[in-house]
Amino acid sequence: MPADFWPAFSDPDCALAISEQVLTKTLIQMNHWAKLGVDYGVIGINVSEVCIRERNYAEHVLSELNRYGVAPGSLMVEITETVILAEGEEVVLENIHALKKAGCKIALDDFGTGYASLSHLRDYPIDYVKIDRSFVKDLTVHSENRAIVTALVQLCRSLGIKVIAEGIEDTRTAEILRDINCDIGQGFLFGPAKNASEIDTGQTRTLSFG
Repeated sequence: MPADFWPAFSDPDCALAISEQVLTKTLIQMNHWAKLGVDYGVIGINVSEVCIRERNYAEHVLSELNRYGVAPGSLMVEITETVILAEGEEVVLENIHALKKAGCKIALDDFGTGYASLSHLRDYPIDYVKIDRSFVKDLTVHSENRAIVTALVQLCRSLGIKVIAEGIEDTRTAEILRDINCDIGQGFLFGPAKNASEIDTGQTRTLSFG
């Protein structure tokens, strides 16, 4: 599980090496699926703080996309607000704008769990906001969570930003999210994580509510 190797990212060199492997293997897989005719939609990769603060990060990602023949619009770059708040924010912003301009999707991950600021929705070219599972898992029992998620969905829709709810594990939660017009849901309700070799054409682990 991610928590098992997350401490490795505390070392900058290790973080860079892992992130490079993730990018390379992801693009190789996307290229492979494209050749098989698999409609994989948009695939997201998490970007570490040390990577997004590299001045040539966007240039490198775009070069690799071209190398493997993957359309930029098929890649979603996921960042957390912790990354945005880190030292070197201007470089982070430059990289994000460059990726966005090229066609990549930008997602703000784990929204609401850190130093959340509505200004990030205004100042960054965000395509998706991912609501952390801590707000989603108790949606059926805590009215406060439902109020927060409803308000966030309404705000994002008014800004032209799509909302992804993480950690959906039961049909009632999915129904609530559909009722409040959440755009996309993901979680074990739709299927467990699978090895790439198990994915068949047309299979998906996300559900559009729109």
